[in-house]
Amino acid sequence: MTKRLRVQGTLYRVRSRLVCAEDGIAYQPVAKGVARHMVVALSEPDELGVVKIATVQYSCITSNPCGGFDYYPIAPCAKGGYPFQLQLRHYNNQFYGGPRALHLYSYVRAEQHQVSAQMLVAVEGDFGEPIQLKKRSAARLRSAMQIN
Repeated sequence: MTKRLRVQGTLYRVRSRLVCAEDGIAYQPVAKGVARHMVVALSEPDELGVVKIATVQYSCITSNPCGGFDYYPIAPCAKGGYPFQLQLRHYNNQFYGGPRALHLYSYVRAEQHQVSAQMLVAVEGDFGEPIQLKKRSAARLRSAMQIN
């Protein structure tokens, strides 16, 4: 029996219109910023197969400068003045850093979007495993973004 991937808390890339067409998947337009970024799933797919997501941004953000949105750092990026730091499963961030697929200065932007689960491709870590937030970190992010 194959273990089912937990969608909530997993990091993904959004398939482009071209890749969706090649794979025979119905493309649904997404916000401009979402298509170019890695995203984290905030929910499991609903009855229509739609997942709530937030974008992962790469840069050194010293405060919350952009458009009044909150940002939450992903370890090993320092917690600094943020309310909490998101931790990844399977990585001892203090000693080894995060997976190479994730930039050193990575933050989740607390802006919710929705996308079809079929358009998401899991981002793999250094050993081929899907990169996921720890359950506690995913729950804290959902709570901070007021997602049921």
